[in-house]
Amino acid sequence: MSNTVEKIKTAIESLENKKFKFYFFVFDTKGAPNGSLAYIYETAKILNDEGYKVEMLYAEPDFVGVDSWLGEEYSSLPHSRVGDRNSIQVTLGPDDFVFIPEIYSNVMSALKSYPCKRIALLQNFGYVTEVIPTGASWDDLKVRDCIATSESLKERLHTVFPEVKTEIVHRSVPSYFKQTGEKKLIVNVIVKNQSEASAIVKPFMWKFPQYGWVSFRPLLNRERKDFAERLSEGFATVWCDTTTDFGQSALEAMAARSIVIGKIPENIPEWMGDSKVGSIKNNGMWFYNNLEAQDAIASVVQSFITESIPQSIYDEMAETVKDYSPDRQKKEVLDVYGKLVEDRKKELTVFLSICENKEKENEKAE
Repeated sequence: MSNTVEKIKTAIESLENKKFKFYFFVFDTKGAPNGSLAYIYETAKILNDEGYKVEMLYAEPDFVGVDSWLGEEYSSLPHSRVGDRNSIQVTLGPDDFVFIPEIYSNVMSALKSYPCKRIALLQNFGYVTEVIPTGASWDDLKVRDCIATSESLKERLHTVFPEVKTEIVHRSVPSYFKQTGEKKLIVNVIVKNQSEASAIVKPFMWKFPQYGWVSFRPLLNRERKDFAERLSEGFATVWCDTTTDFGQSALEAMAARSIVIGKIPENIPEWMGDSKVGSIKNNGMWFYNNLEAQDAIASVVQSFITESIPQSIYDEMAETVKDYSPDRQKKEVLDVYGKLVEDRKKELTVFLSICENKEKENEKAE
């Protein structure tokens, strides 16, 4: 029996007995909360809890991790440093799976000669065009499988990489995002930095001095459960993230029954658009440009203090969030990742048959 045939048989046995590993390449935010990174850790933990072997791979020598904002239950997952992103140093077999965020085309390139299965994780299409070398494609990097977080992302990817096999595992809103007490006269502000918050809040105060008693509270770099508590306290949440493909924070605000006053992103998230009628859903107070922000805030403030916010908005918020439950995410993770394992077994079984037939032909020729 040749060494190749023996390795393939061992790999198939490993897949059948869960001896293989799911490796997740992660980026380090230096302790800053990040929805895309949380999604990767949530996926890994679901698989780990179901008895799969998982390991988080990183390149930074001063890796901080997620303990400060996601907590020990996620940071305690096995972690390993694997050199830098251009020269990965890790032992990978044909039975192993490596999941690579779309932002890391250099990691895809560094791993293309490895015998493992490589799968891209797609959460923001903009990163694909930003980092991949001009003229290159995922096929050149030998990445022919992808897991996306929405149907719209899958469709956008297939317009440029139609050969990539793509499955969908949606993101979710943790159950601790909910209203836990009476609402206060606080407007949460979720933006990229303090200067963006000032650009919204100060003009509001100048334009509507009669609402000077309303508190505005920027939510930057908060631990996840503390973030949830603050969303619960505020009756409204200003949200501006024009480059997002999803909008995790807006959904979390809805789950906490905090009315979202948001700028419509360049790519409308699936939970915001109503594809049946081609319009924006009535699950928040939406505006198109920054000049409309102050009037939108004033409208929600006035409705809240006069107790005239339509119940239909709260109902639509609840209906929107319902589609992103942890139970749904768990089911999709187990279905999709389980299918990856079954498909890999079939691939290796076919390859094994080819190798064995070649060995027989060689023996006859001798």
